[in-house]
This record gives sequence, structure tokens and C-alpha cells, in this order.
Amino acid sequence: MENTDRPLNAKEASLWLFQVMNPEAVVHVPMAFRTTGRTLRWWPMKVAVDTLVEMHPSLRTVFADVDGAPVRRVLDPSEVDIDVDIIATTADTLMDDIGAFARRPFRFTEEPLIRVGHFVGDPAGDVVCFTSHHLICDAQSNAMLLRTFMEVYDAAAAEQPVPEALSRPVESFTEPPASESDIQFWREHLAGAEKTARPLSIAEPDHGDDYRGSQMVQPIPSATVAQLAAVAKELNSSPHVVLLSVFYLLLTNHGAGEDVVVGMPLDARTAAARDTVGYHVNIVGLRGVIDLTMSFRDWAKHVREQFLTGLRHVRASIDEAMPGSYDSASDWREPLFRYMFNYSPYSSDWTTRYRITVLPVRTAYSRLDLTLNVIPRGEDMLVQVIYRESVYPVVAVERFIDRFSALLASCVTDLDRPLADHSLWSEADRSLGSEADRSLGSEADREVRASGPADQPDLAEVAPGAMLSVRDPYGRELPPGVWGELHADDRALGRQARWAWAGGLETPAEPAEPRSPAPTPVETAVTGDPEVVTMLIGLWRDLLDKDDVKGDTHFFRSGGTSIKAARVVASIKKNLGVKIKLRQVFATPTPAELAAAIATTGS
Repeated sequence: MENTDRPLNAKEASLWLFQVMNPEAVVHVPMAFRTTGRTLRWWPMKVAVDTLVEMHPSLRTVFADVDGAPVRRVLDPSEVDIDVDIIATTADTLMDDIGAFARRPFRFTEEPLIRVGHFVGDPAGDVVCFTSHHLICDAQSNAMLLRTFMEVYDAAAAEQPVPEALSRPVESFTEPPASESDIQFWREHLAGAEKTARPLSIAEPDHGDDYRGSQMVQPIPSATVAQLAAVAKELNSSPHVVLLSVFYLLLTNHGAGEDVVVGMPLDARTAAARDTVGYHVNIVGLRGVIDLTMSFRDWAKHVREQFLTGLRHVRASIDEAMPGSYDSASDWREPLFRYMFNYSPYSSDWTTRYRITVLPVRTAYSRLDLTLNVIPRGEDMLVQVIYRESVYPVVAVERFIDRFSALLASCVTDLDRPLADHSLWSEADRSLGSEADRSLGSEADREVRASGPADQPDLAEVAPGAMLSVRDPYGRELPPGVWGELHADDRALGRQARWAWAGGLETPAEPAEPRSPAPTPVETAVTGDPEVVTMLIGLWRDLLDKDDVKGDTHFFRSGGTSIKAARVVASIKKNLGVKIKLRQVFATPTPAELAAAIATTGS
């Protein structure tokens, strides 16, 4: 029996914390694929799944609780039996059925964090879905699992033995620790970056902060994909980096500013561990400082150099380089970046060989405001945007993807045009303009004539017949849905506005009266039991390894981590018989405050 335990590393602890604090926001890495021209049989699939489980220790991993802190525990293959669930579906309900299967939560301490479903009933072909928790899997792992699954399936279906190369267990891979130079690189790279980057200007004005998410998928035109490949070769780059360069520019065009941090998952596996399944990508924050006078050629070369430099320091994730210095209960919610870019690694060679089509899985949660995934499929590409529903309306995401495709086409067609001169508008924007009765006209003349103050009560000082436009700080006219400064002819009016999706001008609502802040625990009349305060001070000393602890010592500002906070919760339950949530330690991070909260809980 293996049953080996090890503590969580920094990125695992960060993900574990997010999941514990938000149990409804499942953090899974689903993979679904359709087989064409064949009907899959249950028994060969079961043999393939059993082989995968025996090969890869991460698929046999549970997260056990030891003294209040989570540890990774690898089970022996004899203790694990992953079934292949047979799920009836139809062509109309398939994607919803896959999404529901992929979102079902796992029981961390009781079961391995992977499940497999076989969806039957769609005339287009059988569909198989693997879904794993991100703590044991990543997108690169899914690609390896899919390839091995099909190789073993074919052998089992032909009643042949499993290929020898696939019958040997893969050794667990423990990522080497980040060097001081890796950590220092990222700290210098991100120095001065705004911790809570602003939402894009297409966001809802009063958006919420929950993690309910959705997704949208659109193809990139094949002509643009072909041009992208040619440009990547010309620039001695990769499609991945050229697409990232366009994404930075698109974010700037939508109000993210000229200094943008984009999250990116980079593979941290060594050459010897390239076939290891697990959570072995490091999320890094790649910073792009855009000069709109640059040509796209120069900008793409700059992004390439930044990307390659980041790859040399991939050992340090953002959780190690920029550890959370939590000052409040909400700080853990805010990463350094709001946007993520990912290029999915499925190879067209073996997807063609096995007649497989990879399907995007609909997610219901999104931690970040917006993630843009590019999924190559043979000679085609899909753009998948996962977004928070409380931040961006559906029409905004649809236009965002349209503009990405239009901007990509513009950039790869004319590499030497200055960034500022690439159009912000898509064909859908122009069509929407005319349909919404805003008479946008030609590309050079996208202005709306105000018919007078009666129709535009916000614009009483604008003379009838004035040419109205909404412009960004660089003087470029903005498409529908994007906030900017309102102009009449060439005169800036000093007020924010945007063209509404349904037509007409929209100006920001009057700000609500500021609400008085809720009293902090220190300001309340409840005080903690002095003996509890003394006990917590002692606990702080033990966990923080500090002698100078007082009643007002801040747990996280003094070196506390989420794992140590979990030990606080366990110690309180053991010594006081009181159950508190991990969230409470973040909300009341001093002995005095936490003692007061415990007094309230026990009353």
C-alpha cells in the first residue's frame, strides 16, 4: 500500500483555499471528445481507465485532513476503482448533460478526484468525458490521458495485451522548488502592477462578485488561421505567442490600460517528467506594457521575448513569487490579474488518427473575470471565452470574441501598421450600429447626429446637428458597449458615455449614496473571553514561530498562511469544542477579534 502523505505546495494550497472558501465554485478540468465512425464498448473503456489509474499516482490521490491541515495521500491501485458511467443523452441535451456531469463536486477526503462518463444516444457519435479536479490534473495531463486511453482501448477491443510501454507505472513527479532567482525575477517583473486590475469597459456598471460563470465558443475563420501560421513562421515565433500579442491589444482597446497583467498556465514539467499526469502547470502573471505607436511586428517580437524569459523562470508560480499578504477576508479572492490566456495543447496528429473531435465543456463557474482559450482543431481553431456572468453580459462577450477575430485578422494582414491604427470594430459592430438606428456610416465616419436637446436630455449644451462620438484616451472612436469620453464634433464634453447595445447613448447612473462601512469586530461591543484570547495568543506563537504576539497581532501580516489558518480552525475545535469556518480566521485575524467572534458563535 502506498498511502504516502506530503504537504501541499504553494499553488496547491492556494487552489485548496479557494475551493474550501467557495465549495459551490468547483475547479475542475473537464475533457470531452466525440468518436466518429465507431461505437465505443464499455469493457475496453474500463480496461483503459484501470490502466490509467495504475499508471498515474495523481489519479489515486485524495486530500486527507491531518491535524487540521490538508495533505496529499496517494492510494494503492488496489484501493481505487473508477467506473465508467453510462449516461443516456440526446443531440439536443448532450452539452448540458456533459456540463452537469463535469460540474458534480468531488468529496476530497473520500474519493479520487476523477470520474469518467460515456454519453450515448447522440446520432453524431459517442462522447466520452473525463473530469478531474484541478488539484490532480491540468490541460496537458488531459491530452496525455486521452492519447493513452485510446491506445489502450484499441488494444483491449482487439483482445490484445496492453502495450508494454503503457503497463509500467509512471513515477510521481515532485516539482523542484523555485530558486531565489526565479522568485526574484517575477517580483521584479510584477513590481508596481496594480493588484486589483480594473474590469474591462464592457463590464456591467454594478457587477457582483460571485463566481457564476458561463462560456461562449466561436470559430476563427480558416483564412485567418492560415495567415496566423504564416506570420508566426515569419516572426520566428509560434501561433500561441502571436495570439497572446493580439489578446493584450484587445484588452487595452477595452479599457484595461497600457500596463496589463495576463495570467498564463505554463508547463513546469522537466524533460524526464513530460508524461506525468498531475497539476504541473504554474500560473504566472505575464506583464505587457503596450506602446500603441509600435507596429504589430515589433509588439509581437516584444511579447515573444517576454514569454521566453518567463519560460526560463517557470519554476516559480505566482503563488510563490507573490505570496498573499492578506489584510482582510476578501483579499484572497483577488488575484493579481483578472484575465487569463490559454492555448490548449491537443495534437491534430493523434486526434485525426483516432477520429476524435475535442468538445468544449460548458462550465458554470469562473474565478477570473474572463479567460480566453484557443483550441486548435486540425486546420481550424476555436475561441472559447469563459467569463463571470455577474461582470459581463452575453452580448458583450459575443462582441469581444468578434473583435478578437477581427483584430487578429487585421494584425496578421498588416504587421507594420501601428497598433493604434488597427480597427477596434468588427463587422458585427458595424451591422449592429445600422440596425440600432444610429447611422454609423462608413468606417471613417462613425458618428451619430443628435436631433436636439429634446431627444438627448443629457446633452442640453450640445447644439442640434452636432456630430457625437465616444472616444478612448487615444482619440479613437469606440464601438458599441465600450465606455469612453463623449465628444461633440471635436470637443470633449468631459463625461463618460457609450453606445448602448440596443441603440442610443448611455451615460453612467448617478452614484449611490455611500454606505457607512460595517463595523469591524474590534468596534463591536462583544469581547472575547480573556482565557480564549490567551489560548489564541499561544496558538499564534506556535504557528507563526514568534514570541512577540499580542492580542492585536494580525495572523496573515505576521506570516500566517491558509494552511496554518486551517490549523487554527482545527485547534479551536479540539480545545474549545467550537466549530468555526476557515473564512472566520480571515475576517477576524487577531486573537482578540477571533475570541470575540468565538464568543458570539457560542452564545
